[in-house]
Amino acid sequence: MKKWMAFFLTLTLLAVLVGCGSKPQPGSSDTGVEASPSGEAKGGKKQLKIALLLPGPINDMGWNASAYEGLKQAEKKYGASVAYVENVAQSDMEENFRGFALQGYDLIIGHGFQFGDAAKKVASQFPKAKFVVTSSNISQPPNVASVNIDNEMQGFIMGAIAALMSKSKVVGNFNDINKAKEMALAMIAQGADNYNGQC
Repeated sequence: MKKWMAFFLTLTLLAVLVGCGSKPQPGSSDTGVEASPSGEAKGGKKQLKIALLLPGPINDMGWNASAYEGLKQAEKKYGASVAYVENVAQSDMEENFRGFALQGYDLIIGHGFQFGDAAKKVASQFPKAKFVVTSSNISQPPNVASVNIDNEMQGFIMGAIAALMSKSKVVGNFNDINKAKEMALAMIAQGADNYNGQC
């Protein structure tokens, strides 16, 4: 599922770009920023610059890792110059958005609804940059958009995939977290496939 999330994020980045016509320092290990060389891409065209702000670490094997994977795919497949900052506190969101905008990044993504207010505030000061917030439905013309994944549909798809992949044919459906844990343990005891978060 992480691969699908990363693929979806990459497609979202491209769709946004097609539809939209202290500062982080690239390479600084203290801020968790990584950047590839900026400048012109092959053929003399301006290289696309994409920055990603994450609420947690890139090695969480989940939410942040999937976004980071999408960013790296954009770098590899489309030659984008990319940078990211992980573990961004709410008090630092505006500063990080502003820092990347001042460095000339074309697309700056805040990965999570909590980045919404900061994105809207900074975007008004940098009309040439595009800002995207995930898990949100905000918008602010001309340069703030959002991507919101329908979790119910995502859950349905994951359940359908689990059922298709299952060798034991024991698959569960649950909404209550405590009951989900009990049901999951019971299903594992019955021989349900246990992928342990691996797709």
